[in-house]
Amino acid sequence: MVFLVLLYHLKLDQCEALLNLLLLAPNCLKLDQCEALLNLLLLAPNSLKLDQCEALLNLLLLAPNCLKLDQCEALLNLLLLAPNSLKLDQCEALLNLLLLAPNSLKLDQCEALLNLLLLAPNSLKLDQCEALLNLLLLAPNSLKLDQCEALLNLLLLAPNSLKLDHCEALLNLLLLAPNCLKLDQREALLNLLLLAPNSLKLDHRL
Repeated sequence: MVFLVLLYHLKLDQCEALLNLLLLAPNCLKLDQCEALLNLLLLAPNSLKLDQCEALLNLLLLAPNCLKLDQCEALLNLLLLAPNSLKLDQCEALLNLLLLAPNSLKLDQCEALLNLLLLAPNSLKLDQCEALLNLLLLAPNSLKLDQCEALLNLLLLAPNSLKLDHCEALLNLLLLAPNCLKLDQREALLNLLLLAPNSLKLDHRL
């Protein structure tokens, strides 16, 4: 408990020091200490190094349910600092974060989460598919071809969870990446047409 009380009187260099402590003894943390270290991140987000980002992402795996919205936002920003250091279980954890704080995302965070999908496409659950399809609506122009491919594959995993605006967004994806479609993806997009025939524009029909 003393540990928790002290956190609110820390200066930035002390935050840095405590984050380094986490790297030395990651397994000896208790849940309330995880909570405290996540709060540290909110005090000193720019002082993190890559190995500290990695350590804090691991914290998320230890205490996923004790996160508050501003902590979700902070962890999503971590992803932007260290996108290549993620392991599969960390990808899973960050996708779950999206379900907790879908409206707090900025465009660069959307981009980062779409990249996550490319690293861990098979670990998605249906509610995560739904969440990522919503991401597409927030950042449709920031997609790259491999992200288009990944989102089209999402459609095959969760075809019944689509809403009309998802259909519209996925049909727009088709215009960006027409040659990267596989047969089962084409089948899925044709089924989309049956769900939302009136939402099509002329360029979709072409």
